[in-house]
Amino acid sequence: MANVTDAGRFGRGAFPFLADFVRGYFHEDFRLEHQTPFKATEHFIVASSPTERFEVAGDLRRFLMLTHALPFPEVRLQLQSLGSAWVPRGRVDLERILELLSQGREAPERPPNPIR
Repeated sequence: MANVTDAGRFGRGAFPFLADFVRGYFHEDFRLEHQTPFKATEHFIVASSPTERFEVAGDLRRFLMLTHALPFPEVRLQLQSLGSAWVPRGRVDLERILELLSQGREAPERPPNPIR
């Protein structure tokens, strides 16, 4: 079993893009701003580039693979150590975030300007 205190394996340095994402979108006030982690992720998708989404998705995919054998309460602690204030109910919540990030959706087109 993995040592959950192994900072080299599970720390911010191992998942820099995921850490930046959770600190920026799953901070302590994210529910006031976005109501749910899924809406926060949707906001990130609109505000980010395809490269940024790819990097975060890659980190989250690796995080899920490396923590797969851990009891989920330990996975939550690892996510919190990256800066997340969100406490997922289960692995399925993290997989849903990965699914959203991996869809590769572009920002919605803006409606035409009626003044033109």
